Amino acid sequence: MTADQTDSPLREIRWGRCIAPLKQPYRLSFTELHALDVVWVRLRDALGRVGLGEAVALPGYGRESADDIAATVSRLLQSPPSTASQLRARALPLAREHPFAVSAILTALELPDHLAAISKDLVVPLALPLAGDAPVALFRERLLQGLARGWRSFKIKVGRDCPRECANLIQALTLPAETPFDLSCDANQGYELSQSLTLAATLEQSDPFRRLLWMEQPLDQQDWTGLTTVCQATPVPILLDESIHDAADIRRAADIGARGVKLKLCKHPGIDAVLSLIQLARDLNLRVVFGNGVAGDIGALGEMAVIARAGHLLDTPLECNGFSKLATPLLATRLWQEKVGAFQSLHDGDTLVQLLDQEQGP
Repeated sequence: MTADQTDSPLREIRWGRCIAPLKQPYRLSFTELHALDVVWVRLRDALGRVGLGEAVALPGYGRESADDIAATVSRLLQSPPSTASQLRARALPLAREHPFAVSAILTALELPDHLAAISKDLVVPLALPLAGDAPVALFRERLLQGLARGWRSFKIKVGRDCPRECANLIQALTLPAETPFDLSCDANQGYELSQSLTLAATLEQSDPFRRLLWMEQPLDQQDWTGLTTVCQATPVPILLDESIHDAADIRRAADIGARGVKLKLCKHPGIDAVLSLIQLARDLNLRVVFGNGVAGDIGALGEMAVIARAGHLLDTPLECNGFSKLATPLLATRLWQEKVGAFQSLHDGDTLVQLLDQEQGP
């Protein structure tokens, strides 16, 4: 970003809130979503550059409700600052307490600087989510259906019924299959320590084909003592998600023996900040999973920019598939085409610039 762009006067500032219904309910260990409550931001500067940002509140990832996000965005934008640098200076001090709201604004500010990196060649590998507490026969059926359709990476959602989830994971890890595939499991903070250790022992003893990538966030995000115990009690790679808010948390994850971190654009103050965190994690020999399964297509656009800029630093199946759950897209412009096990960008950077200039927003 040049100094002229950083200090470019802001000519248009818009924001709003809308409810975006999902095609079908989306289950997490701590809630079930039927729609996304989206707060969106659109900025245009004196150079004619348009940026978009988005925030969707999600319990378990922070204290912000949708009302809180909307109130913070309104407060930051109600007396419009004159330049982009003034808006950044106003928003950044609130990033720790209001990360989702600040991320939406700073992503909108930074997006124009990164659009050129997004090309039609950008293909994002994804993992297919499966409910780990499904009846065993149904779980097997859905796993086999995924393999038959061409999926080669699966994310098993656990944290609700440990015995059944252990049975399903054993089934997946020991399933004879002509085609190789891998999997991870994500508890979304749903387990107690004893359950986490039980699942880790199950994974350690039941992986003859070495399909397991990692176990994600087994305990509450604040339970660093318990997370340390799990990391040090098992050779199963542990990846932290909800516990990761900033650079200090990434360093702490490395110190306790975690093997990776999950990052979401919505939790951090903009595209540039996330790129710095990705680099830090890789410097600490941590793997990085990136993407938000609870986001609309505005959020996905910011994630596309991060993925394009990060390049080889992101080498795992990603999770920027929240927009695919929407019954109706928020943007008139379709950004992705769906492929088996992946999504691919439909537009190069120049085309995106033109389309965003025409886009009227939700």
